[in-house]
Amino acid sequence: MVGWTKEHNEGKSAITESIKPLTTRSAAEWKSETVKYRQSLLDLRKETEVSSSSATPANTSNIVRVVDKSYLQKAYHAGQSHAFIEESIKTFTLNREQERAFRIIANHASGPCSAQLKMYIGGMGGTGKTQVLKALSKFFELRKEANRFVVVAPTGTAASLLGGSTYHYMFGINEHSGTLSNFAKVRSRLSGVDYVFFDEVSMLSARDLYRIGYQLAHTFNKPESPFGGMNMVFCGDFAQLPPVPGGEYKSLYSHTIGALGTTLTSQEEAIGKALWHQITTVVILRQNMRQRTQSRQDGQLRTALENMRYKSCTPADIDFLYSRISSTLPGRACVAEANFKNIPIITALNVHKDEINAIGAQRFARETNQVLVDFYSDDSVSSRNSHSDRQKTQTVSKKIVNLSSISNELQEHLWNQLPSENSMKIAGKLPLCLGMPLMIRNNFATELCITRGQEGHVCGWQSTLGSQDQRVLDTLFVMLKDPPKAVKFDDLPENVVPIPKTSTSIEVSLPNDTKVRIVRSQVEISLNFSMTDYSSQGKTRPHNVVDLHNPRTHQAYYTAISRSSSADGTLILQGFDPSKITGKISGALRQEFRELELLDDITDNHYRGKTNLLLGDNTRNSLIKAYRESRGLLYVPPSAHKAIRWSKKDPLLEAEIHNVICILLAYLIKRIMSLRKK
Repeated sequence: MVGWTKEHNEGKSAITESIKPLTTRSAAEWKSETVKYRQSLLDLRKETEVSSSSATPANTSNIVRVVDKSYLQKAYHAGQSHAFIEESIKTFTLNREQERAFRIIANHASGPCSAQLKMYIGGMGGTGKTQVLKALSKFFELRKEANRFVVVAPTGTAASLLGGSTYHYMFGINEHSGTLSNFAKVRSRLSGVDYVFFDEVSMLSARDLYRIGYQLAHTFNKPESPFGGMNMVFCGDFAQLPPVPGGEYKSLYSHTIGALGTTLTSQEEAIGKALWHQITTVVILRQNMRQRTQSRQDGQLRTALENMRYKSCTPADIDFLYSRISSTLPGRACVAEANFKNIPIITALNVHKDEINAIGAQRFARETNQVLVDFYSDDSVSSRNSHSDRQKTQTVSKKIVNLSSISNELQEHLWNQLPSENSMKIAGKLPLCLGMPLMIRNNFATELCITRGQEGHVCGWQSTLGSQDQRVLDTLFVMLKDPPKAVKFDDLPENVVPIPKTSTSIEVSLPNDTKVRIVRSQVEISLNFSMTDYSSQGKTRPHNVVDLHNPRTHQAYYTAISRSSSADGTLILQGFDPSKITGKISGALRQEFRELELLDDITDNHYRGKTNLLLGDNTRNSLIKAYRESRGLLYVPPSAHKAIRWSKKDPLLEAEIHNVICILLAYLIKRIMSLRKK
């Protein structure tokens, strides 16, 4: 990071004076305003749903019809929707693979008797999955059926970028504890909805998918149907980071899930994995739309990323990556350059993120001729029964000391700790000044882009005195950076949003290896000179600075580096460990990639009228087995990467393809439903 800490004399804050709202409001009042604004958008969505539903045919669900799967073919006749399909494809210039994914969904939506759609759209980052979503949104708008289609994601950032909601909110699942909420509310939110577009599926654990399936099955009272009969379109890339906590062992492709079913948790995980194996319509996007330039270096970046997905980087890939390490040598890119200096550094560890942010804050203040203002948290003792659902998910591995009060000495220690030293990563002290880059750390209102992971900068604040006469933030005003849609609060400029303080129960680590539980009142933001690899997932950055010193897996390497749109925009700090991106991927992940390649090939052949295997009510296991019997056990789809191709010496093991009968699946869901009621 040579030169990164030195200020640039030409650097000046974009804001010269603090933005003050026309009407002064307290933190509680700003919370109320946010709730009202969000509700107005939801009400508008509801009004649209009502008007759209009145334009659609009446529900004829009691009429028995023959299930139709002809929508899976390109030659499908979509009737009056044909013109809308063609217009959407042309508007968003979909390539061949994107068009196949789009047509399958659009054809399905055009048919009155289509069977439940359970689909996965995959591919490496930048292959244009979002473009397919945009085309689908356009298609439903043209049909005046925008209400039939909702977008959800595991994180607020991903949901906000797509104009959707977190799946936790949409399906009534507590984001932190996993507890399930009122089914009537979920039913109301999903009123008129026929399709769920689910992004970043790789971040879901098997148990997460069980909870989603459980909620939908219970909401629509259809335990015998996967996801309660809802049409589901999952998107994502399993080469990116796996779910937290648990990693691969809790993922949808885990080989350990299902081995034992002695506990309720393990049974729920097994159901979640079985639900994932119900997804048999697969389209893998391969043309990278993010790295589309044709320079030799861009081609090298593309090749390195393709190989990195499978932990199979070549010596040429390693040499190219070494050439992108920051250096002061002539002709080499350096982190001190203007293009890179103000780009948040992606790193693997929260503690490193905190340290970089502390250094960056000092540099930013010097560059902009400002003095940092410290805003302290207001901490109090937490009773055992006062901790929130967010805290219940934290595993307590060390002794928790119950406090009757917080001494002055302990309070100073708590304020001076790094955010990463407490369970919820909420700062005890925030050094701020105008223009300071930051990241929101809570999903206040995804629909208003006030969501975890949204970037912005400080443009004003309201402060008061805390319980110890310390300066505390009441409300912080943030100018959002590149929000997916404009946000306008009364009395505030466009795209300026209020972030009021919140009170959250946290566990704090002490130097003597113990923990204390306190309630912390603070504005939930972090400085944004650095972010973790998990926070970066889903973002596209023209300039991308990455610290590869501590990532533990090839998936972390791949997630960080693939944020970039060009080789010139990619910069690696320090060095990296080539062994993390060479060798072989795990057997579980390789098996998942192999199976998805076969399902993609089956879907493509059916789409082109070459096979009818998808007409049956097959699970993954039976479908792949039938296809291999017809094509030969050594048949490998030509598009499969060499790292996952199979042969006589390295066969595809069908024994690893788990099959769970739908009847058993329905029985287990019903059984768990009854256990939860008790």
